[in-house]
Amino acid sequence: MPEIRQKHTSTTVSTTEIVEEGGKMVQKTVNKTVLVPQFTEVDLYDADGSNVIGKYDKPVMEQFGTVDEPDSWVDI
Repeated sequence: MPEIRQKHTSTTVSTTEIVEEGGKMVQKTVNKTVLVPQFTEVDLYDADGSNVIGKYDKPVMEQFGTVDEPDSWVDI
């Protein structure tokens, strides 16, 4: 049976790290791929549902199948 989870995209992040190589401290730039959760900004309403009082970052969800149902993987 398919499940629902928050949608993510991958992005590359560069960081500077200091490592020891051959008895010397060396500064290196390291690239890492990280998963970033996706959100959609929507209006936030008051309790009456009539006045916009702000914005809300709503998580973007996706449906995915199991190993037995690879054709059922669908974005929602």
